[in-house]
Amino acid sequence: MSTTSEAPWVLLHPLGVDGAYWDPLVAHLPADVKVHRPDLAGHGGATPVAATVEAMTDDVVGRVRRSAGSRPVTLVGVSLGALVAQRWAASHPDDVTALVLADTVVTYPPAMRRMWTERASAVRQGGLAAVWPGMRDLWFSPGFVQHSPGVVADVRRRLLSTDSEGYARSCEALASVDLSEPARTIRARTLVITGADDTEPFQAGAAWLADHLADAQSASLPGRHAATLESAALAADLVVDFVAG
Repeated sequence: MSTTSEAPWVLLHPLGVDGAYWDPLVAHLPADVKVHRPDLAGHGGATPVAATVEAMTDDVVGRVRRSAGSRPVTLVGVSLGALVAQRWAASHPDDVTALVLADTVVTYPPAMRRMWTERASAVRQGGLAAVWPGMRDLWFSPGFVQHSPGVVADVRRRLLSTDSEGYARSCEALASVDLSEPARTIRARTLVITGADDTEPFQAGAAWLADHLADAQSASLPGRHAATLESAALAADLVVDFVAG
């Protein structure tokens, strides 16, 4: 049995990094997987766009189509990237043969909405350095921080090199996003992944997706919000098996 789909994979990273987030996972994929790792708007080399998930989705869909053509894809996203993936799958259903959503929601609870708005303002005023301690503790388990300092340091470096305005607009997109209705229309076969120690809003988001998408299954990985990075080899195996059906 083939280990992969014929469709190329599009991997969409979380907030504050870039497409290189996926390097550890890609290192464990079979050689026949065709991978695209675009930077989301305002991250890496991508120009910021309007502060909505819809605008970010339109931007990355257009860029992927220009670079990879209009053929259907396997779509994999984490957190912000998974919100973009949801919007892509709902808006362009013929584009997506399989969908993987990791550590994400369809909308944030009110307290987190306020937090994202406040963070956008704080980053515009003071830059990204102050964001790092909270991001590290959300993303990584203490054991991973201790035993994989190089990976953690690389994530910090990528955060600090992110455009502050692009990051702020992404925070505003997170503050306003509500995909609860579009997500119900997703018909792609879907795998919903959660870090076993991710926080409650993301656990609840995974449960909602598993309950409301037409064809969804759930899985858990060791780790926190960045379990797809912390447990990259396991994540690669999980997604390969899912895509292979």
